[in-house]
Amino acid sequence: MNKVKKMLYSQKVAPYVFVLPFVISLLVFWLYPLISGIVMSFQDISFGGSQWVGLKHYQKLASDKFFKTAVFNSVEYMLLTLLLLIPIPMMLAVLMESRLTKAKGVWKVIMYIPALTSVVISGMLFRLMFSEGDNGQMNQLMHLLGNASIPWLIHLFMNQQISTVPMQNRNSGI
Repeated sequence: MNKVKKMLYSQKVAPYVFVLPFVISLLVFWLYPLISGIVMSFQDISFGGSQWVGLKHYQKLASDKFFKTAVFNSVEYMLLTLLLLIPIPMMLAVLMESRLTKAKGVWKVIMYIPALTSVVISGMLFRLMFSEGDNGQMNQLMHLLGNASIPWLIHLFMNQQISTVPMQNRNSGI
């Protein structure tokens, strides 16, 4: 007993004892479900049991046009977000700490305000701004400039650009 106690309190073993609960929870709640999900993806599972189907599900995904579109949209959104959400806040942070910037406190408050607004409120504001009808604020601006209304959220390119702006707005202040 004394030997076990001495070993647990030794400087070589103590760090492993402290890390052990995390490792166990990682294995139980992350690694096991991950491996189980991968195995289940090769099976047809029903109430009566499961049947091994091999790559059938993956072949179905490879031929599904909606899946390809979803993957393409996700990758494109990720790239747009990464290209905007890393360099722009970094440049703004450098600018805020620059000697050339006047009223740093005011600018820091202005930059942090979007982090305090709710994502839901931000999304609703952008939805109102880019509404499909003539009552959307951006379409009203287009009418003032003598142009026709634009269905902002129907066009794929415009939709992706518009959906990236609230994320940029929120994350630039953090």
